[in-house]
Amino acid sequence: MRLFKKVQTTFTMTGLLLVILVGCGFFTGCSQPKYITSAWNSKEHKQVENILVTGYQYDREGKLFYRITNDSNNLYVQLNAIDETTQAKLLMFGFTVWIDTTARNKKQMGIKYPLARNERKQFVESKMNRSGDFRRASQENRTSIINQLNEIELIGFEGKKSTTHLYAGNENDIRGNVELGENGAMLYELTIPMERIGIKTLKDGTILSIHMESGKMEMVNPSGGGGKPGGAMGGGRGGRAGMPGGGMGRNPQAMQGGRSELSQPVNIKLKIKLSAHDDIG
Repeated sequence: MRLFKKVQTTFTMTGLLLVILVGCGFFTGCSQPKYITSAWNSKEHKQVENILVTGYQYDREGKLFYRITNDSNNLYVQLNAIDETTQAKLLMFGFTVWIDTTARNKKQMGIKYPLARNERKQFVESKMNRSGDFRRASQENRTSIINQLNEIELIGFEGKKSTTHLYAGNENDIRGNVELGENGAMLYELTIPMERIGIKTLKDGTILSIHMESGKMEMVNPSGGGGKPGGAMGGGRGGRAGMPGGGMGRNPQAMQGGRSELSQPVNIKLKIKLSAHDDIG
């Protein structure tokens, strides 16, 4: 009898393990990094608004096109956000690129750009409050937000818990740029000097890991109780400070849909083989 129970327990645990492994194969919850090879940077990708998805890979969960390239001196992270809710996540709640030169997918060095700013959150929240959806915000309003993205925060570059700040448009260090294409897509590029991440000489077969993640909207109880105090889109009948009360009632279904999407962060994990100069990419 004891032998039967032992065999049954072993069978149950094996079945459970099988379910977990199968789940990892079909869902992204296990968050295994995707292995890719960086393309050699030929500069022609600069006209990205005219070739929206050429050379890009697509993350279905985050609704985001991405492309990783390099040359002898720099690593380039390029994003193409056509989905306007994804644009809102990056602009409202910030975006961080984590680099691990040991390729273990650890948060070794972080580059925050854009940074999350309360005033930007309030601006976009007010747009959602009036229209029920950030996607109705005009291109002029988004351009105004993008023009304020002048700062980069570096994490762990000067020590394990260090934070330093850079002007995003500098020419001699890590730099970032965000702009809107003619078709409304948000175009993002981060230029990272190899020396800044400890790669003095580019060698064939160099592998590193990159983890890209956005912030997210913290959901609160719609009745005003529970949840995190001061959480995004919170507030009762009177609305948030600086916002007209009752704005939530205009399009509650669209508001709820917008909140739900914004509460799911972009989360992309990659293991990347850098291209040598003679690689095609």
